[in-house]
Amino acid sequence: MKHSLIATMERYKNMNTEIKQADTLPATHAGGESHELAKKQISFLSRYSNKQSQNVVRGQLSFFARYARFKGLKLEELNQDDITIYARHLRDAGLRNSTYNARLSALKNYLEHIGKKGFSYPFQKIESYSKTRIIADTDFKNIVRYLKSNKDIQGVKQPKYMRDYLFFALSFFTGMRKSEVLNLKYSDLFYEGDKLKYSAICKGNKEVKKDFPDALITDLNKLRELENKSDNDYVFTSLYCMKKARLAPNAYNRIVNQYNQKINGKKQKVTVHGIRNLSAFTLYKTTKDILKTQRHCNHSSLNTTHIYLSKLSTNTIDYYDKMESELA
Repeated sequence: MKHSLIATMERYKNMNTEIKQADTLPATHAGGESHELAKKQISFLSRYSNKQSQNVVRGQLSFFARYARFKGLKLEELNQDDITIYARHLRDAGLRNSTYNARLSALKNYLEHIGKKGFSYPFQKIESYSKTRIIADTDFKNIVRYLKSNKDIQGVKQPKYMRDYLFFALSFFTGMRKSEVLNLKYSDLFYEGDKLKYSAICKGNKEVKKDFPDALITDLNKLRELENKSDNDYVFTSLYCMKKARLAPNAYNRIVNQYNQKINGKKQKVTVHGIRNLSAFTLYKTTKDILKTQRHCNHSSLNTTHIYLSKLSTNTIDYYDKMESELA
């Protein structure tokens, strides 16, 4: 059994190597013309709001492009058997279900974009979003209290604690996604009358304008002054980069887990997106207004908001107003 498994893994390893090598061969290898996938990608990728999303989808499609070139497949001749065999190749390659689904989903969306519909795609089942990844309300509150008490030690400003405090508090009050918070620049902030607002490009390439939390304005100005930033600089940047580069998206997942383990003694991993979930749920528990919660999260569909709320335990404590008074 062991030898059979090793042989199977070796076979697919060799096949993947051949597919990668085929990608570097002349276009004639695929039948005399360059593969249509490369020609029609531009209009398809333009539907995604930013270059990062486009690069991710392009990368997922590149796996099929290499596979199709290796197999000599043509888009206009694709049939259900070709899709099924490609899916089997992905599954046998030992990919995680999420990666497998992402590659198959990119192909599905692309084929539908060019008018090839009606295929069946054998997606793998993924476990529902784990409740353990949504940070508990009391744990989050402990982290915010810790950061607030340490952002100014004996009159000396602490840039790291001030930055992290501002990030967590802003994520909670605005319900912004991690990428939206990290993409925030000082040029996105503006006053309407005496009210500070921010403008952000959200998922689906939608622009939203919202009030910036009053309780955080002072810390925002102190952080900007401390880091000597201009309008074109990102609000949340790495402290160890002289070029003031935007903080990497995965960095805050590591940071929140470090704080969660240090302060709450929790080793179970949570994600920054859990703060957004928690924000939605506490606002709903406070207002009992599902439409207000939908607008708060910038969900295009009310069903998405229902899914958010169903992920969380019904015994979550109401502390939205309490948090606001503590942050002030």
